[in-house]
Amino acid sequence: MSQGISSSNRQFREILQNPKLARLGDAYVNFLLSLALTQFTGTPAGIKVSDKILFEAAKKSGIRTLLPRRMKRGQIANVVEAMIVDSWLKKSLSLEEMLQIMMNDLDNLPNAITRLLKEIIERMNNS
Repeated sequence: MSQGISSSNRQFREILQNPKLARLGDAYVNFLLSLALTQFTGTPAGIKVSDKILFEAAKKSGIRTLLPRRMKRGQIANVVEAMIVDSWLKKSLSLEEMLQIMMNDLDNLPNAITRLLKEIIERMNNS
């Protein structure tokens, strides 16, 4: 699906340099996953997505390899959150598209987020 993302990619560098994106991304990702789980189960859900899950998705999607080795798990989770909300803010992916991408893997949240990240990377490479 994805060719990978270049660490020299301008969009990727902008995301890494904007700490406000990670703060907004934290709220957005929690909302996104809560909404997805609500739709998936038919029961209202409100979750806090852990850094561990976001870190695992970063590894599976290949994002981890582009980041400095000294980055801690929480910092890498922030990058993931920032990438997701940035793609929504720039209208690269709508909330509905994100939900659709993740829907088939909601029984495994790291896989669901990995699928979403791969789509974000693909769209970044094609823009």
